Amino acid sequence: MIRPRLTVFLMIHKNALYKSINFSKPVYIGDPMIAVRIYNDFLVDELILIDVDSTVNSLEPKYRLLEDIGSVARMPLCYGGGLKEISQIKKIISLGFEKVSLSSTAINKPEIVKEAVDELGSQSIVGCMDIKQDKGSKNYYVYTHRGTKLVDLALFEVVDLFINSGVGEILINNISRDGTYEGYDKKIIRKISEHSPVPVTAVGGAKSITDIKQLFETCGVMGLAAGSLWSFKEPNKAVLLNYPSEQAKERLFNQD
Repeated sequence: MIRPRLTVFLMIHKNALYKSINFSKPVYIGDPMIAVRIYNDFLVDELILIDVDSTVNSLEPKYRLLEDIGSVARMPLCYGGGLKEISQIKKIISLGFEKVSLSSTAINKPEIVKEAVDELGSQSIVGCMDIKQDKGSKNYYVYTHRGTKLVDLALFEVVDLFINSGVGEILINNISRDGTYEGYDKKIIRKISEHSPVPVTAVGGAKSITDIKQLFETCGVMGLAAGSLWSFKEPNKAVLLNYPSEQAKERLFNQD
């Protein structure tokens, strides 16, 4: 059995690392270079970095910072934020990042995704869906720009758009549960995973190691991402970067 990835998911804001609640109320985590070195020592499976400044304000990625991160990171890296052109995507890959995460561009300019897949391979391109559940209707909606712009497509229309564009992975970012420790929304994650022939990664709401294991066992996703869980000692407590040991991961997924 292929062991799923335990991924760390964090935000870049003002050249520092932050973690949010509902994709707002950012909490300072620390200096990116120090954090990456700590996660190196933890043997983290993957690190996803989303630059919210570039995303919301349509700014260029912070190439110098990303180059520095790429030069010291020993884990696979994925970057998202402000990527609108193929030249930007290729630049990020050249800085040592294995993947890029595309949200609004993947939805509004699928031709950019197809071009990136043709030039870099599908394994380098992630289609990211920021989703919210309406409290009244219980329906799910897709947003871009840090949850501020509603997408004029139904959730599964976006999933199919990503699949048809050739992405190698779909990232489900549940911003309704971001930083809440409420647990993953396994019902919608399972529906998307069962619908998609493309591997799925889920983030948003992780409350414990047990919750992560249940996500894998019930939904079959291969990317198990969390932010707050790997950033704080416990909910609403001090920052303490942490991550399971290799032995703990083997026990978690019952591997020899």
